[in-house]
Amino acid sequence: MAEAQHDILAQRLPAAEEKLSEALQLAKTFPPDDRRRVKTLHQLADVYHSEGKDALAEPLLKEELTINQRTFGPADLHVASSLDALAGVLSSQGKYLESEALYRKALGIKEQVLGPNHPSIVRTLESLAAVEAEAGKYSEAEQLYQEAIQSEIQFFGPLHPGIAVPMDDLAALEMEQAKYDSAETLYEKALKIREQVYGEDHPRVANSLENLAQLYVTEGRYDQAAPLLERALATPKPDFVANGRKKMYIMGLLRSLPNGLMVLASLLAGSSAAISHKEATALAAKKQ
Repeated sequence: MAEAQHDILAQRLPAAEEKLSEALQLAKTFPPDDRRRVKTLHQLADVYHSEGKDALAEPLLKEELTINQRTFGPADLHVASSLDALAGVLSSQGKYLESEALYRKALGIKEQVLGPNHPSIVRTLESLAAVEAEAGKYSEAEQLYQEAIQSEIQFFGPLHPGIAVPMDDLAALEMEQAKYDSAETLYEKALKIREQVYGEDHPRVANSLENLAQLYVTEGRYDQAAPLLERALATPKPDFVANGRKKMYIMGLLRSLPNGLMVLASLLAGSSAAISHKEATALAAKKQ
C-alpha cells in the first residue's frame, strides 16, 4: 500500500493500479468489514477515476459505501465521504440524476453532524452545483454556488482564498448564460481577494487575471483585456510544463486581440517578461 501511495504521488497511475489491484485481491481474505479493505477499495477507485476509468471505479465505491453504512450507520461522516466519492464518479459518467441524489444525501448528513457552514459542506455544495450546471439546471446551480460562497465567508471571513473558487465557478456559469455584468463582478471580487492574500505576482492571481481577460475578450473589450493578459503572461509559474502551456494559452488570447502583437512586443521591455524576443518574432511571422 505504501508503494502504491508513492506511485500515486509520482503520477505513476498504471503502477499504482497494479499494486492496489493485487492488494484488493489479498483484502478479500480479510473479514468483510475490515478497514484495510475499505481503504484499498477507495484508493483503487481514486486511481481508476484519475485514469478516466469511472465504470471500474463505480462498483468499488458502491461496495465501500455499503460497508461504511453497515459499520457506522446511515448518518455518519464516513458514509457522507463515500457518497461524495460515488457521486463524483457518477457525474463523470453523465449520470447526473443519480449523482445529484447522492450529493444531497451527503449534504444532509454533513449539515446534521457538522452544522451549516463547515468547509466539508462547502465542497459538497460546489460539487452539487457543478452537477446541476452540467444538467442544465442553472438556477439551482447559481443558488448552490451562492450558498457555498456565503458559507465560506461565515466560516473563514471575507478574505479567505477559498471563497474565490466558488466565485470563479459561479462567474463561469454566468458567462455561459451571457450574464456578463454579474460574471465581471464575481471575477473582480475573486481577483481582489487573491491579490490581497497572495500579492500581485502569484500564479493564482494570474489565473484570475486570465478569467477576467477572457470575459473582456468575449465582450469585445480588447483594450481592457490586453493589460490583464500582459500581467498574467509576465507572472512566473512554479511548474515549467504548466508554465509553457499557460503561456501558449495566453499568447493565443493575445493573438485574438486587434493590437495583440503590440502587446506582446511591449512585454520585451521588462526583465520579468515571460516571453522572449524569439517567441514574439515567431508569433508575428505566424500572424502575417
